[in-house]
Amino acid sequence: MTESEKKHIKETVVLPNGLTIAETERQLRDAINQIYLDEWERGMVPKYRDERCRSEQEFIGANADGSEDLLLFDSKNKTFTVLRRLAEPGQGQLAYLTKRLEIANA
Repeated sequence: MTESEKKHIKETVVLPNGLTIAETERQLRDAINQIYLDEWERGMVPKYRDERCRSEQEFIGANADGSEDLLLFDSKNKTFTVLRRLAEPGQGQLAYLTKRLEIANA
């Protein structure tokens, strides 16, 4: 299936919720983005996993300045240790959200 065919399906197939696949994906992405913004507002560091995590104990810490750290979770002590910086401020995968946070706090 080509990318064009996938896009057409996402934009035309209506799910039981009454929205297309594309509309449902947008709503989900917006909800997840809001979770990150809410956590930053509370001074927390949201964590997620992606292909850069090499073990079950590794997580990505998404910092409010747009940077990212590779974290190691110690389940015994329930603590995180920074292993290394993955992205500098403003360069992380969620950096686009930090601009929304800055605007909201201005």
